[in-house]
Amino acid sequence: MLATGNKHNINSMTVLTLRIADEELSFSVPAPRAQYQVVYENYRVRKDISMAANLREAFDVSELLKSGYRQARVMIDAPVLLVPIDEYDKDAARKLYFYTYSCRETDEVLSCVLPNLESVAVFAINKDLFDVIQGHFEQAEYLPLCQPVWSYLHRRSFAGARSKMFVYFHEHKVEVFSFRQNRFRFCNTFCTEHVSDMVYYILHAWQVCGFNNEKDELYLAGNLPDAAELDRQLREFLQRVYAIRPTAEFNRAAMTRLKDMPFDLLTLYLQGR
Repeated sequence: MLATGNKHNINSMTVLTLRIADEELSFSVPAPRAQYQVVYENYRVRKDISMAANLREAFDVSELLKSGYRQARVMIDAPVLLVPIDEYDKDAARKLYFYTYSCRETDEVLSCVLPNLESVAVFAINKDLFDVIQGHFEQAEYLPLCQPVWSYLHRRSFAGARSKMFVYFHEHKVEVFSFRQNRFRFCNTFCTEHVSDMVYYILHAWQVCGFNNEKDELYLAGNLPDAAELDRQLREFLQRVYAIRPTAEFNRAAMTRLKDMPFDLLTLYLQGR
């Protein structure tokens, strides 16, 4: 387990953030007086047991989880079904989600309103994992892992006159999305570890959206794999490719100096959800 920051006055914080990805688990709380303005624990996951079992074990050893927080914010890395807010039907959401994605009937299907994007995000969480969280916190709110990234980059998309596509890299996943005013124009996720495949998926999405290779802009964020090679291959086709650097993007905020903190957590704490 890696704990970053310090424990100064962490018991005064009321909301603990759990970030749950396929093979990664972390806990954090904002801490304005800490060195990096956050207390952050990256929990070492055992791959031979379920994420629910990992979390149960974490409650016995994690300093943050043992600190008595009653409220939790849970960021879930799961396939997301985006539904226009004026077409969302709560009673039909579960059936629609299972029709779209393969998952277990016992999974909990959750929803989260994205008001600035006039959408509702529908996603699922493993039932055992859900029960562990509900059993340890009096209140828990759930959101898709990418929600803070969507919200921040949506606001950023209004800067300048050029159309923009964004790509967020995390946990061997490539999240490609763009916006048209207050709606998603495109949003899809691709799983791959190979740069050439990433470039193929990105350029396919670019073509589907009808972007201009010379005038429009592509922004890359997150944990870029082989950034130099990725940039080289993309620039064979596109003229305006930019990498978002957290330190410069967020005005050298102390939190951005934490190399282990994912971009989605940084945007959550520094820009909100």
